[in-house]
Amino acid sequence: MITGKDVWAAMVDEEILHVAHHQCSFCCSMVYYFRVDDRLFFDPSCACASGGGPEERSWDEAADWINMQSDDAHKNDIKKRFGLLEVA
Repeated sequence: MITGKDVWAAMVDEEILHVAHHQCSFCCSMVYYFRVDDRLFFDPSCACASGGGPEERSWDEAADWINMQSDDAHKNDIKKRFGLLEVA
């Protein structure tokens, strides 16, 4: 199981500031996680959304997103985005 500490350490070690989450199904803009120092945020805003904006999230919430994936290929892709797996 991936922990929040694992996610934080990987992003810091790999100097990752943004992690793509998914594309809006309507406008295709990317929504993502981003790191500011030791804090993690999720930006649910897209080109077709008004308002909203970044929301602070816990590192454990990011780990939970990874851990809940049932498809190994998808899970590994997300791990790579966070720097938890080397890119082949």
